[in-house]
Amino acid sequence: MSGSPVWRTVVGGSRAYVRQIADRLSTVYADAPVRAVRRVGDGVVLHDDAGTTHHADRVVIATHADQALALLADPTADERGVLGEFDYTVNETILHTDASVLPRNQHAVASWNYLKPSCEGASKVMVSYHMNRLMRLPTAMPILVSLNADDRVDTSTVLARMTYRHPVYTPKSVAAQRLLPSLNSERTAFAGAYHGWGFHEDGCVAGAQAAAAFGAHW
Repeated sequence: MSGSPVWRTVVGGSRAYVRQIADRLSTVYADAPVRAVRRVGDGVVLHDDAGTTHHADRVVIATHADQALALLADPTADERGVLGEFDYTVNETILHTDASVLPRNQHAVASWNYLKPSCEGASKVMVSYHMNRLMRLPTAMPILVSLNADDRVDTSTVLARMTYRHPVYTPKSVAAQRLLPSLNSERTAFAGAYHGWGFHEDGCVAGAQAAAAFGAHW
């Protein structure tokens, strides 16, 4: 196999570019989850978890598709039809140092490694990200992020546990992707990795497209 793309790493991880973006904004509300978004005549009203309301001219809803639909207090028929086509799978995720989840042949170890325990039935695929390779970590100890690996990782090596939700791609959801730009209006636009194939880069592209829907270009 050949022709693999060159992997580029953001120094400091995704929080590095999030910090740079936040530093350029006039106001940032942290730890203030929005619970409802309502379009009104002169803009958008946001209701947060503390019961506070915020008024905005325009809003980009950058969440999972099903969360975006749940946030809308007044979804249109098109929003219900398009955003409702996306399903998600829940993946229990572990940050750990147990190298046993990697291929036994060291030449086969890659940035992304997968193992399907059986070809029978609908057994979940275990995926392990080799963070040393992905983030160029300066350590010989393997730093791994594994999905669906609860029964395979030595508990003494676990550093953290997370739960992630990933989009499920079906003929219906892929067809719905083509209709996502039509949901953008003068008040609301949508963004998220579900606009592409679920990667960080897809989320960034969707964010830029949402900004462009409001007339912001660079």
